[in-house]
Amino acid sequence: IGKANEYIKSLGTIKPKPLDTIFPAADPAVLDLLQQMLQFNPQRRCTAAQALEHRFFNGVRNEQLERDAAAGLVGPEFLDKKEVDLQVVKQKTYEEVLWYSDKGDRDKKPPATNGTNR
Repeated sequence: IGKANEYIKSLGTIKPKPLDTIFPAADPAVLDLLQQMLQFNPQRRCTAAQALEHRFFNGVRNEQLERDAAAGLVGPEFLDKKEVDLQVVKQKTYEEVLWYSDKGDRDKKPPATNGTNR
């Protein structure tokens, strides 16, 4: 978390493969939308609203049926702190992996992510 930017910069620039070589049968409009959505830099990436305005959705989008969310997304409390405890992140990640890997009991709720250790 602390040195993420330095690490990312150390990776250097990787030239992306053209999407039409990966998905040769895809519609050019979807390839254009994917290109806009897959930008690594969030400032260059299209927003959800911009994606919905893309020509790929012409003819299928019905704006009258769309609703804005009543409230924004709320992340886990332990990530909202100024100093994130790495041990808590590791523990919560471990609990989440266990929950998803437990194929026998899908009725259980995913682990709480309120920053408390159990």
